[in-house]
Amino acid sequence: MSGYANYSGLDNAYLYTVTVKQATPDNFKKYGNLINTIEDYRKEKVITVPWPRTAEQLPLMEGTGSGAGYVEDTFRFWIDREGNYRAHNLAVNSAASEAYITGQQQDNLIVTREFNFHPDGGQVFFNTCPTVDFILVLAPPTENVHPEDFEAFYFKGEGGCQINPNVWHQPPYPLTTKLETVEFMGKQGAVHACVGYDSMNKHNLLIAFSPDVPFFVLRCLYFVLVNIKIISPVGFHNPGRNLKSSISS
Repeated sequence: MSGYANYSGLDNAYLYTVTVKQATPDNFKKYGNLINTIEDYRKEKVITVPWPRTAEQLPLMEGTGSGAGYVEDTFRFWIDREGNYRAHNLAVNSAASEAYITGQQQDNLIVTREFNFHPDGGQVFFNTCPTVDFILVLAPPTENVHPEDFEAFYFKGEGGCQINPNVWHQPPYPLTTKLETVEFMGKQGAVHACVGYDSMNKHNLLIAFSPDVPFFVLRCLYFVLVNIKIISPVGFHNPGRNLKSSISS
C-alpha cells in the first residue's frame, strides 16, 4: 500500500527516468500475465502464497495456510487540482478518507517515490474504459531494489494484468485530465501484506516517466534508429532539472 510519503517540496529533487514500453506477453512475463477481456478478468484467479515456513520449521498441514482468499472491488483513480495522482482501492478499504497520493505531475513527467510488494499473493488490475490508456511501473522481486530495476509499461485502452507476488509496483496511472475519475476492477489477496520502498529516503531521488504517448512513439523510433546504427545513442534530458536517465531498448 502507498500513501505514506510526503510529495510537497520535491520540485528540485533528482529524477531517475524510466523508459515507457508497450506491454506485451513476452516483456511482461517476468512480472505476471496480461488480461485482455473482461471475461478473462472474471476467470483470473488471484495467486495466493501459503503462510511462510523455514526449512528448520515443521511444514504446514496440507490445504492450510492460504485460506483467507481474496478481496475484489473498484479501484478509483484521478488527478486532483494540484496535479497529484490519487487512488482509492475499495477492495481494501471503502472509507473515502483512504484515498491516497501515488505520484505527481512535474513538467511533462509523472514522478513517484513509493512502491510496495505483496508477499502473500498477486494483484489483478483491469481497466474497463476503452478510451483511457494507462501506465504501470514495476520492478522484479528483490529485497534490495534500486531505481534501475524499474520498468514502465504502457497499456492501450481496455485490459489489464495480474502481477505476481513480491513484484514491486505502484497502482496504475491512467492517462486522463485533472478531476476525471477512472474506475478499474481489482482483486488481490485478502491478507494484503505490504513491504515498502521509498526512493527519496533510500536513494535521494524520484522515479519519473513520461505520460506523453507521442514522446513514447518517438523514443521507440529512436531505439530502432540506434539499433540499425543510423544514429548514435544519446541521453534524454529535461532542461533545468537534475535528471538521471535510464534508456533501454
